[in-house]
Order: sequence, then C-alpha cells, then structure tokens
Amino acid sequence: MRQRFFYFLLLFLLLSLIGCQKQIKKTEVTIGGTTVEVEIADTQTARIQGLSGRESLAENSGMLFLWPEADYYSIWMKEMKFPIDIIWINGNQVVDFIESAVAVEGDVATPDMLDGIDITL
Repeated sequence: MRQRFFYFLLLFLLLSLIGCQKQIKKTEVTIGGTTVEVEIADTQTARIQGLSGRESLAENSGMLFLWPEADYYSIWMKEMKFPIDIIWINGNQVVDFIESAVAVEGDVATPDMLDGIDITL
C-alpha cells in the first residue's frame, strides 16, 4: 500500500511539472522576402531574458520583442554569446537595422564602445 501511494505521488508530481512548463509563443515574420520563425517576447520577464545564455540561434530564427506601446526602447545583450542582427520595426515599416551586433563586456556600454556603431532610429 505504501509503495502504491509513493508511485501515485511520483506520477502526480511528474504530471504537475509537465503542466508547469512554459509554452514558448512563436510566429513567422517576413521582411524583404525573407521569412523568419521568431519567439515572441511580450512580457517584461521575457524581454529581460531575451536570448541571454544561449549558445546559438538556428538559421532563419529570432526573437520578436513586443512592447505595450510605440516608444524608444533599448536592447540589453547581457550574456550574449553570438552576434545578432537587430531590426527595429514600427508598424509594418523597418526603421533601422544593426548588422552583427555583439555584446559588450560588463553590463553597461560606455560611449567609446559605441564608436562606429549606427544606433540611430
């Protein structure tokens, strides 16, 4: 009887853990004839985590950061291990593009680290 209860409890815990797994929202975005599968970062937590800590990103994939309203936002590349292209979109229009952006050492970029990088919007 005790063993049966243990197995029931173990099964319940495993099913609970499976149910708690976070579902990653994905969609496709097409820019200039290229379609990219993107994960959607539409919460503060998801935007802070971003692509931090990942070893790589599959070809033709990315992350779409959505904010509650149109404004000027910064991208924080903490613990990024590979360069990324950043495309700024307003509505259906591309407003800026940064190719092969790399993370800087430390948490904060200093002005000398940004020399030669186009960051205009």
